[in-house]
Amino acid sequence: MGIHNSGNIVLHKEAGQDDWICIDGQQRMTTTSLLVAALRDAAQREPGCDSVIEKLETILYADKDQMQRFKEAGSATIKEGEDLTFCRLLPSFADRKSFFESIAEGIVDVRPQEKPMTLQLKAKRFFDTHIEAWLAEHCGDNSSLRILELQKLTQLTLYKMGLTLVDIQNAINMPQVRDEYSSQYF
Repeated sequence: MGIHNSGNIVLHKEAGQDDWICIDGQQRMTTTSLLVAALRDAAQREPGCDSVIEKLETILYADKDQMQRFKEAGSATIKEGEDLTFCRLLPSFADRKSFFESIAEGIVDVRPQEKPMTLQLKAKRFFDTHIEAWLAEHCGDNSSLRILELQKLTQLTLYKMGLTLVDIQNAINMPQVRDEYSSQYF
């Protein structure tokens, strides 16, 4: 089986900075992160999937120790625009709360029932449902088979699904980049 290329992501890293700025491809990175979180959640339901969980959490979290402290502190809610610095992906300000709630289910309280489900959480639920349906169809209740299938799905996701990184090396004018992309898409 070959590699599936999910498209380009255009990133820029300022000299002396550790973080990358995503110019184009945030939606692809967000969707991939939601898929990884859904695989992780499925693996958490299977005893003996620790190595799979470890691999997947390495993709989601830059600092697992900080994530563990956040979890142990019982931080039950995420504020609008809050930056969870232990996560690898920092979405735009408006998307942070719903994204973090989606990938950190079980760590934080997902929004109260009376509020509408966010698009990120709907996408996460889509992946949850389809992964569970796949496992049920191919493995039934056989835990050993489910673990093997989750290992296979994790391998396919991490090593056979590619994003092409386009790294802008030169200094850039961010307002000009935003204007250029806005004019192309709107």
